Amino acid sequence: MRRTFSGALLGYPLTWLALAVVLALEWGVWRWFGPPAPIAAAFVLLGVLMLLLWSALALRSEPVMKRLYGAPDEDQARALQARLRLLHEDLQSAGADKGLTQLRMLGEKRATLAEVLRRRMSSGELTYGRYLSSAEQVYLSALDNLQDIIVALTSVASIDSDYIDKRLRELGHAQDGPEVITLRERQALLHRQHERVDELYAQNEAAMTVLTNAAVALAGARTRRGQASLDAQTAIRELELLAGRAGDYAREQA
Repeated sequence: MRRTFSGALLGYPLTWLALAVVLALEWGVWRWFGPPAPIAAAFVLLGVLMLLLWSALALRSEPVMKRLYGAPDEDQARALQARLRLLHEDLQSAGADKGLTQLRMLGEKRATLAEVLRRRMSSGELTYGRYLSSAEQVYLSALDNLQDIIVALTSVASIDSDYIDKRLRELGHAQDGPEVITLRERQALLHRQHERVDELYAQNEAAMTVLTNAAVALAGARTRRGQASLDAQTAIRELELLAGRAGDYAREQA
């Protein structure tokens, strides 16, 4: 889960120490020297600049990066593992073999991209955290799709397509009969849900392609000070665009 810059900074204990030091210095100058207003204003401005400098330096530190880009803590990691186990069980119960395959492959591609990022960039770099956060957003969005697939399949699990086809053949002469109408309604419901499932599967395939492209591009790129090659930047932009769309969709559903 992403946090704001201010939230990440305020959650870092050394930020409060830096603030206390600056305030103590400001108070000391005012208390001991009693400078005239212009000099006092200059010292206040200096204190603000010192805090801004601290913020810029702190935002490049690993602890703040973890807070900013939501590096999972133990509770979050356990919650994710519990979710994955439940997804696996529900996909099995729904007979969603393709979903089970996607669940496994998504985990592998997420882990691969994270490993490539770790080897190519320092975890303290802003770009590292941004790329990893985008990959996580794409991954979690794909898990949401799998959950939607389970719901869609469960909603029509009681519809027996073979029975419907058999009854429609038997009632072929009664095209406008009430039973035929209800049978066709159930048939249409089943068709719409299966179309929805296919659409969600396709979205997940696209997500896996984006994760793979990003990993391959970064693996082949030579990075310096967090700057990836042009191919890697293109792949990452694609990753971030997909993550942004996933975030927009999540907000619309909230």
